[in-house]
Amino acid sequence: MTGIGRRAFLGAGGVTLATAVAGLAAHPASAATAQRPTAGAGAHSAFRSTRAARRAPRNSGQRKLIEAGWDMPGAVFVRDNIATMQLTQFDGVVFNLMENPGTKYVQAFDVFGPQQVLTLADMKIDVLEAIEWGTFTDNFIYAYAYAQEAGGIDWFDDAIWNNSAAKIALLGQALSASGAKGIALDPEDYGADTWIYSSAQFPGKTYAQVCAQVRLRGAQFMTALQTAKPDVIVLFYFLGVMLRYQSENYEGHEYDSPYATFPAFVGGMLSTMADTVTIVDGSEDDYYHDETTQFLRSRQYQEGAWYLLPATEHEAYGRIEMGSTVYVDNTLGHARAGIASKYAYYSSLTATDVQKWYEHNVYHSMLKSDRYTWIYSEAMTWWNPAAPFPGAYDGLVNAKAKFNAGNRLGYDLCRYSGFLDLAVKPVAVSSAVLSLSGPAHGAIKAEGDVVILNASLAAPADVHSYVVYDNGREIETSLYAPHRTAITLSKGAHTFVARAFLADTTHVTSNLLTVVAN
Repeated sequence: MTGIGRRAFLGAGGVTLATAVAGLAAHPASAATAQRPTAGAGAHSAFRSTRAARRAPRNSGQRKLIEAGWDMPGAVFVRDNIATMQLTQFDGVVFNLMENPGTKYVQAFDVFGPQQVLTLADMKIDVLEAIEWGTFTDNFIYAYAYAQEAGGIDWFDDAIWNNSAAKIALLGQALSASGAKGIALDPEDYGADTWIYSSAQFPGKTYAQVCAQVRLRGAQFMTALQTAKPDVIVLFYFLGVMLRYQSENYEGHEYDSPYATFPAFVGGMLSTMADTVTIVDGSEDDYYHDETTQFLRSRQYQEGAWYLLPATEHEAYGRIEMGSTVYVDNTLGHARAGIASKYAYYSSLTATDVQKWYEHNVYHSMLKSDRYTWIYSEAMTWWNPAAPFPGAYDGLVNAKAKFNAGNRLGYDLCRYSGFLDLAVKPVAVSSAVLSLSGPAHGAIKAEGDVVILNASLAAPADVHSYVVYDNGREIETSLYAPHRTAITLSKGAHTFVARAFLADTTHVTSNLLTVVAN
């Protein structure tokens, strides 16, 4: 959940999301041109042809802001303070059944130690039933997936897994009593070796044998969870980027990855996931984005993880909803030293700079997501009106209002040196105004209807290309303006947006249009 400390990304020999997303650059020869797509049958078209079918999200298209930080409230706190909590801009919260975060969380599956046994009393059913959520419509019970004791998880111990199934049944009662949508599942290992493979941990068993067993446990976990709540939503804090990381950066020796067995567990979940269940990829590494195009590029990268899974799971992976996140401390200028050092320019940021960065990331996280954006903070709390960082409330209010109305944010964050160059401070660009017209924002259509979209600039500008996106996926690129494209609607929610890439290597983003096809 913290991002920092995860060896897979920030440790020695690891890779950052910036390195991973670089693979999406349309022109990899130089960073300066990487943010400009080529029109016609170029790299983008080739990349499109390799993608698996992806289902439009089966929701209203409305975005939800979910609070999920170190100020995570317990059930009793929520019951006693929910009226005050609703004064924020959130649509829900990730909460803990216990009142002591960090000492007794409900786990996603069982591990060794005293916390492995829970009773109905631990679920606090009476407390959960007494919560009057009001405007907090989408709430999640926190669960983590890391081994608390030395030796990690014994995936072959049936007694542990029988107990795990019993615990998930209890969790189902808590979900029912609270009315929560599901669980927020944090799969980060926090140095606990949850997902590793080693001959010392599994003597006499090959990597393939251990993965087969982990896959079985993933299937059992999903079966138990959807039996307890048939329409459960599982909000993974990260998913697709980790599937690609461990497979592509350890290609040929995946067993050496600190997340060596994670894809097997996810594959097991997908193999038994019912159509009524929703899995959300929470995109934790969106914490660090500081340039506009990084959001949709990272979405494409995460969606592309389908090819790493067995063919029998491609359809299920195509039903995963994309989520996103905002790291409040980072974008509002309060990052810890280890985070701030990622950006060579961080110490030069002004109050205006960080407010723009924060509001930008809230808006573009909502644009990247299909439904959920979780707002993560560490050194502040939202539940004391005097405690949030200056600008935290205002940024949420402004970004949410613009997005819900379908309006442009008003500026893009751009780098003349390339979208991944963290040594260079991004600049806010609003020199060109791009508009997207078509059906009314929020329109309801029928599956199979054709909609016409027109992207045009308010004034002439030296444009390299125009790109139109549907749910973050590029659907057409053109060199000409005004740019017109026709889209046949598949069933589900569609969010359309256009982007103009200018000749000076900057870019501007249009207003958005959300259409739901029934």
